[in-house]
Order: sequence, then structure tokens, then C-alpha cells
Amino acid sequence: CEEVPGQADFVLHDHDQAVTNFQNGMTVRYFATQGAAEIGDPADELPEVYVAPDSTIYARVEVTATGCWRVVSVPLVVEPAPISPALDALEECDFNLDDVAIFNLQAVIDDITAQLGGDVVVTIHETQDDADFGSNAITNTTAYSNVQAFTTNGVQTLYVRVESAFTVCYDVEELQLIVHPVPEATTPAAYGLCDNGLDDADGEGIFDLTSVESEVLGLLDPAQYSVSYHESAQDAADNASPIATPGNYTSTGGIVYIRVTNNATGCYDVVELELIVHPLPQANQPTPYTLCDENTVNGQPDETEVFDLTSKTEEIIGNQDGINLTFHHTLAEAEAGTNAIANPEAYTNQSTVEAIYVRVTFEATDCYRIVLLDIRVAPLPVLVPPSAEDLLMCDPDGDGFAQFDLEALVEDMVDNGEDLLVTFHETAIDAENGLNPIPNPDNYTNNVAYAQTIYVRVENTVTGCYTATAYALDLVVVDAPQLPDLEDITLCDEDNNDQDGVTAIDLTIHDAVILDALDGTDADYTIHYFTTEAAAEAGAPRITNDTAYNGADGQVIWVRVEDIATGCYSIATFTLHVNTPLALTTPPVLTICNEALPNDGQAEFDLTVMDNTILGPFGVGLGYTVNYYEPGATTPIANPSSYVNPSNPLTLTVEVITLEGCKSYTTLTIRVLPLPTPNTEPDALVLCDDNGAGDGVEEFDLTLAADDIMDNEPNLVLSYHETYEDADQDINPIADPTAYESGNAIVYVRVEANTGNPDDAVCYQIVELELIVNPLPALGAGGTIPPYAICEQNTDGFATFILSSHIPEILQGAGQDP
Repeated sequence: CEEVPGQADFVLHDHDQAVTNFQNGMTVRYFATQGAAEIGDPADELPEVYVAPDSTIYARVEVTATGCWRVVSVPLVVEPAPISPALDALEECDFNLDDVAIFNLQAVIDDITAQLGGDVVVTIHETQDDADFGSNAITNTTAYSNVQAFTTNGVQTLYVRVESAFTVCYDVEELQLIVHPVPEATTPAAYGLCDNGLDDADGEGIFDLTSVESEVLGLLDPAQYSVSYHESAQDAADNASPIATPGNYTSTGGIVYIRVTNNATGCYDVVELELIVHPLPQANQPTPYTLCDENTVNGQPDETEVFDLTSKTEEIIGNQDGINLTFHHTLAEAEAGTNAIANPEAYTNQSTVEAIYVRVTFEATDCYRIVLLDIRVAPLPVLVPPSAEDLLMCDPDGDGFAQFDLEALVEDMVDNGEDLLVTFHETAIDAENGLNPIPNPDNYTNNVAYAQTIYVRVENTVTGCYTATAYALDLVVVDAPQLPDLEDITLCDEDNNDQDGVTAIDLTIHDAVILDALDGTDADYTIHYFTTEAAAEAGAPRITNDTAYNGADGQVIWVRVEDIATGCYSIATFTLHVNTPLALTTPPVLTICNEALPNDGQAEFDLTVMDNTILGPFGVGLGYTVNYYEPGATTPIANPSSYVNPSNPLTLTVEVITLEGCKSYTTLTIRVLPLPTPNTEPDALVLCDDNGAGDGVEEFDLTLAADDIMDNEPNLVLSYHETYEDADQDINPIADPTAYESGNAIVYVRVEANTGNPDDAVCYQIVELELIVNPLPALGAGGTIPPYAICEQNTDGFATFILSSHIPEILQGAGQDP
């Protein structure tokens, strides 16, 4: 560390090992200049502790044993002592008023480290002595609690030690911790008001939160404290998202959090304010109160009745307790709660239709709601009776019972009348009392065969006024034609497009069956065919070309038979089944190889191998029949699994018959391919046993025999195999026939004809290729001759050797004649 600015004390021999690279047997001495180091005079040697600025000195390194030496330069670098920046006090609030708070000291450490470039070590201590000695550093720097013993008037002083990361230099700076007390706010009483939703009862009220401010501050000076309002405790603690308009705050009730903040210190307290929205009473809008105009004056309705307004109480409020109802002539009187009707149990209307305002009030809170009650005097309803034709119904099954759509009569009976409910009853008493209405008037079956009387009750749904027993309806049932069960029509699709499942069909083949079952003629009944049930029921549109109708497979045909005399009709159905023959495509040519040489163009074919190809994915496994025909033949080939072709190539006709008997046709061409004619006795491949003499194995290029084997025949493909079976099955070919290691052996060459068509059968022959390895001449002494040594005559490293003198030794050792 620098004691004097720009200088430092260097202990030079602390660097000896670095200078010698940790070698032993070395002596290091330091000098101010390179020249002095080279001379090595001890008088010029630098002291052990050398005071210097940034500079360069020179070390003389001597080998102790030999005295040999060399000089190296040593740079001296002065590191400045770290200086801590000025530190702002840390301030925290004392929420439990015990003069203790939690401080984040780590932020101070991180800030100093960032300012000084990270080349320092920063620690914080509770005493000056600990900071000077670098001992007892505070460890919980992220959550340090100030110590009451060290705290005076809410202030404790800590000591921050800033030490260089490279030297022992350091600086100590004071850091003050300040604990501020928080204000004590008063929790206000609950704040309640009535729901402001007079029309929709939305459960909301509009609160002036600022009205409780004086209660919350209590004895706190408003000039020294700020008050804000928040919707969550966290927002209040964070002083975030304050309620923007506390004087006009809409809420459904709950807790609002009030934050009281000391303007000087920022310390705060949070209290809760409970908001209560008193509900308005549950009040249902009553249905209009209608009385039928039964009182008369001089035989005429007088349009006045006596109403019990209180009879609507349960409809308006149900079983709620603590609620008062009052009835008023005007809305203003209802809102003010004045001039209530004195005798609501027996009130005579003042006009045919009159509005009464009902005030519904909670006794406990005086919150109220107003609903409107309409009272009216209604006339009795009337109907227009239906005609006899409207009450006649055809009986589909001839048992005297039919389904009447009574509901269809209502529109004409009401005759544009409004709010009328018409019900049908089986007895006059039920009609009068409004009991047991027929539950299914749109599909009512008479319970007296062929004729029955029912009764109609009409009620005004708004007023409840009704008229009954004035309308009796006589229902009449007439038998409809009774049709037999009709069989489906089934045939094959044989027109120009036999795959669309559509073909011409004569639907009228059912006419005779129907007339026979009815014991009638076409003068008694009309018979028409339709494509939908709706059209059959309506009688239009019908199928006009019924003798040659283009029907589709699976199509349902509806037949309508109408009795000309009564107009009653019945409908029945049958299904069209149009079976399609199997769609065929022309299969690929079936090829096989000539069975033996010479090639004569004839072979035995198994035609059935093409069955699945011809049937395709939609025909395989369905039991369809496949027949093959020679050109011009009318009978199929008797034994297609062993068929010998009479000519080559030959195109056969193929017939496919489905289980339904539908037929489709295509063709199959068969062809016999010739066998290749290679040279079956090629010359052997011969090599001398050069590699590893005596092992009988050499590396052959089998392809050298290719031209000999192909014998000038083009378009042949050769592969080489170690066994006949591999060649026959075309498996395990020799991987690299140009470098095949072998002794005396036979290699099997598969010779294939290449037609250029990948769908053709592969015709081939197998040729045997002999491999021969001839041995080399043997040498004496196992091929090793003793060294041939002679004496040097003239000391120049050269001599004359008579090499031929060793020939007998070489050959005779191997048993060979020299």
C-alpha cells in the first residue's frame, strides 16, 4: 500500500521464487539498473525493503553451484489505497415501536463495490476497533437488526471497512442507521349506506371515504400527515395504486385500507375501514292484478271491481321479514312515503287500467324499493268455432283411432285475438274448472273409436279471464288405405357409369302389389312415389319418371297411396339397393423366366398370383370370384394356377364377379422372359502366393473375369457369392469383389438379365469361377542367410563381395538342385 502518495514499500525477496520459477539452487539479488545487476557489486544491491514508485528494477539470478548468472527485469507497481465514498444514512420505520428495525446493509456493500470497480473487499462492523482490525464483520447483511444498546435517539453508527483486494490497504467510513417511529392511526367505525341501485339492485354504494379522515387521524396533526386510500393491504403498504376518487368511491362493500404517512419520515400506519352496502329489499315486480269484468249495470259490464291490493304482498316480497308495504297513487308520494291508500284490502279501481306505486321498505335501515302494480278490469274472451272438415282425421291403421292436431285449430279459433290460452278437455267439468287439459293437443288420439266430443276452454293469459263449456268439438275418424309391407328393389349398376351406384329402376313394379292388397283398382286409388317423407306427406313434388327412375344405392323411396273418395292416404317405404361391380384397373404385365435353355418363349404361369392385385384393397378377402379367359374364349381357363401360354406375349381377359353377382372386366398380359446365356466355363483367375509367402491366400479382383463370363452379351448384371445357395437366393454378395482375399476356391457368379423394367421377373444363370493361388519357390535356411562378412583392406569402409558364392547355400538348404 502507498504510505507516501505514489510510493510503496516493496519486500523484494518475497518475489525470489517468482523470479527463479521456483527452481532450487539459485541466489537472487536486486539492483536499481541493469548495468549494476550485470556487475553484481554487493554495494549496489538494493535493500530488503525498498521504497519506490512505479518503476523497474533488475534481478541478478546466480546458479549457486556454478556461479553462472543472468539478469531479468522486475516491474514495481504501486497500488493506491482504497478510499470509501461518503455514505448516506439508512432509514427504516419502526412498526412495533421498539426502536428496532431491519436494514439491508448489502445494498451499501454492493454500491461501494460498484463505485470502486470491484477491486475491494467491503465489510461492515459494529465498532471502530472491529473495523480497524477487520474482525467480527456483520454476516446477516441483507436483514440486519439495529442493536438497542448501540442506538441513541433512534440512531446507531456502523463502521464500513473498504479493503483492497490486492493489498492490505483499507479505509473505514461511518454508516448511520436511523429508526423512525410510525404514526398511530385510529381504526374508524364501519361505514354503511343503502344500495344506490334503485333500478337494478347492483349491490353498489357510492362512498365518501374522506368523511372518516378526521376519525382516522385522531390527535395527529393533518398538516404533518398524508392520508391515502387503497383496495388491498399490500397496495397500502407499498403506497401503490391509491383510490383515485376517494370522495366518490363506488363499492359493493368490503375492506378499504387507509394509509397515514408521516410527511417528514415517510413512515406510515395502515388501518382498515369496513364498507357496508345495505341491500334494498328484495321486491319482485308483480304481475298485473286483473279482475274479470263480471259485475254489470243494466246487463252491461261496468268495468269496475273491488281489488285486495295486499293480496300481492307475497308475490312482491315472498317470506321476507321486517318489511313494510304501502300503496300510493303517484311515484312522488311513494318516494316520500306519504298519502298511502287507506284501504288497500278493498280498493275500487278508478279507471279500467290503473297504476299503483308500491313502496317496499326495510324497517331496520329504511332502505326501500318501489315497484309498480298495474290493476285492470278485463273482458271475457271469445272464440270462433272450427268447421266440421277441420275435425275429420284419417286413420292410418284402420282401428278407428287417429292423431288429431288440435293445436293447429287454435289460430283460426283465436282469430287474431291476443293473449289467449286455449286448452282442450275431455269433459265439460274439467273445461270449466281448468283441470286436466289434454297434455298433447298437437298429437291427440281419440279414446272413443271413430267419434268423440271434447271441450274447449279459452283464457286470457294477461287477465286470467276465461270462457268454458261454450265450445264442444265433435272429432270424426275415417280409415286410410292399409298398405302391405313393400320389398326392397335390388339390382346391379350396369349403365355407362357402373361405379356411381346409380341406375335406371322401374318403381311401378310395386303398383300391382299395392292394389292387390287393397282389393282395388287405379280408379279407386292414386299411387305416387317420392324421394322424401315430407314430399310424400305433402303429395308434391313427386317422381314423374317412375318407370325409369335413376335411383341410388341405399336410397329410400316413399310411396303415397290416396283414397280418391275420402282423400285419406297412407305412405310406405322401400329401399333401393344398387350393387356396383368392383372397379378394376389394368394390372402390370406378369413376367416369368424361361424355365431352361434354349429359350422357347413358353412357361407355366400361376395366374392366381395376380388375384389380389386385380381385386385391389377394396376387393381382397371379400370372396369375389376371379376368372381368366384366353382371347375369344367364352369359358374361363380351367386351371389358372398352372397355365402354359400358347404364345408369347399373350393378353388375357379377366372377369371379377362380386357376391351380389355384379361383373367387371380388365385384361392381363403375360410374358416369358429369356434366360441370359453367359460363358459357363470361364478361365480360372490365377495368382502367385506373393502376400505372406506360403499362406496360400491372395487378393483377387473377381471383376477381371466379367468380360469372359458375359461373353459379349449386353445388359447383364453380375454379383459374386461364396456359395451356390447365396447366389441362387441373391443374398450375401461379396462386398468388394475387386479385393477378395482367398486361397484355391470356387466363387459363384450370379448373372442377371437387365430388361430395364423393375417390374419384370429377374432371369439369371449361375457360373462357377475357379480361383488358383500358385506357391513361390522355397528358400534354404528358412529363407534367412547368415551375414556375409569380410575384412576391410584399406580402411575406407568398402570391400568386394562375391554374392554368387552363396547360391548353393540358398538352394540346397531348401532341397533344390543348384
